[in-house]
Amino acid sequence: MLSRLVLRAAPAALRALPPPVAVGVLHTTRPLHTTQQSLAPVPPLPEKGGEVRHGLIPEEFFQFLYPKTGVTGPYMLGTGLLLYLLSKEIYVINHETAAAACILTVIIYGIKKFGPDVAAFADKLNEEKMASALAMKNESIQTLQTAIEEEKKEQWRAEGRSYLFDAKRA
Repeated sequence: MLSRLVLRAAPAALRALPPPVAVGVLHTTRPLHTTQQSLAPVPPLPEKGGEVRHGLIPEEFFQFLYPKTGVTGPYMLGTGLLLYLLSKEIYVINHETAAAACILTVIIYGIKKFGPDVAAFADKLNEEKMASALAMKNESIQTLQTAIEEEKKEQWRAEGRSYLFDAKRA
């Protein structure tokens, strides 16, 4: 909100500045994205995610390394990387590591304990929204079909009007 206010007030403030200062600041007030957005349809996201191991590492990573390193290759890569980080003191274990392990344990426990219930609740809400949207769509389709039938009936009556006028003239 504040940035929008600054961008709106910037042109008036630039007019008050002397010309050499205003020239250097002018380019910051122009929008970066001046092209029109693409209105191409976006493919829908998959309903279910891909398979993962240990809740974090994608299965494709293991399948990529399997032909070269065998079954234990990805695990040895991770172990070797961890040992390298510890031996070169790139990562130092301190009190924050213990706190992070505790917090991560609580988060994992919460996900395992409450995750399915939350997912079921979110799915129920999503299904209700989709059902109401589908009902509104079907209702509008029915209304439009009724309007089309009424318009065809009116066109048929308009055609019959010319026959009625011809009969009255005769």
